Amino acid sequence: MSLENHGLGPAFITTSSVWLDGVHLGHWGYEAMASLRAELREPPRVVEMNRKPWILPAGTSRSLLYVDSYDETRQGDLWDLITNRLALKIVYESVYGGEGFRVAYRLETLPARSADS
Repeated sequence: MSLENHGLGPAFITTSSVWLDGVHLGHWGYEAMASLRAELREPPRVVEMNRKPWILPAGTSRSLLYVDSYDETRQGDLWDLITNRLALKIVYESVYGGEGFRVAYRLETLPARSADS
């Protein structure tokens, strides 16, 4: 699972929120990642967004969850977690600041109030 910046300038990620099975786990940091990893037989490697802002340069991508070599028999539960159980919201700004751009993954699966977290 990767985050990509196709913009002309850097993306300054100001906040993030992650949900598992509709339960808000907090921001994409250590505690939320520990909860995600605990759900899996073979936990993936994770990149946390603990610094504020977390900067994603233009034209780059960062893996948020990854395994070195995907094997469905060993990591099929990771695929299920990403496609069916995980929801994510990231708020970011340009170098000018104040825009509050948002990118969301599967927020439509959450109750309206939960998605505002």
